[in-house]
Amino acid sequence: MISLDRINKLKENGWWYDTPSEEYISALRELGIDPNSAIGQFYIHAEDGPTFTSKGVVLYHICWFLLFSTYELDMLRASDGLGLPKEFIPLDSFEGEVGFFYNKQTEEVFQFSLNRSTENTTQLAIIAKWDTFNLFLDWYL
Repeated sequence: MISLDRINKLKENGWWYDTPSEEYISALRELGIDPNSAIGQFYIHAEDGPTFTSKGVVLYHICWFLLFSTYELDMLRASDGLGLPKEFIPLDSFEGEVGFFYNKQTEEVFQFSLNRSTENTTQLAIIAKWDTFNLFLDWYL
């Protein structure tokens, strides 16, 4: 769940809607995310168009992207192209080879950077990690 303090912050931003979108609930379930989890509550109640912007960081509204774009390709690129396990879902476009990912199993949020080595190989480096989506929201909002 999202705390009342976080909900109030989302309301201050004009992002919170009390009535959840049934389409978004279905999209999250298809993705394997519990709509009652913190990330689930965020994405079924908060909206500012297809993306959110705070602290200069643009995040996807993943439900919107699931319904109206090729978000599944972004998930494939994350797993196949970056070597991330399938439980990691992208929260942004990975622009500039830096991006945020949510781990559906552990509910952690990671910020990864792509490091290119001299041997033509790539590795992901962890820039930041939040143990819960709520802690990530505290930073993001």
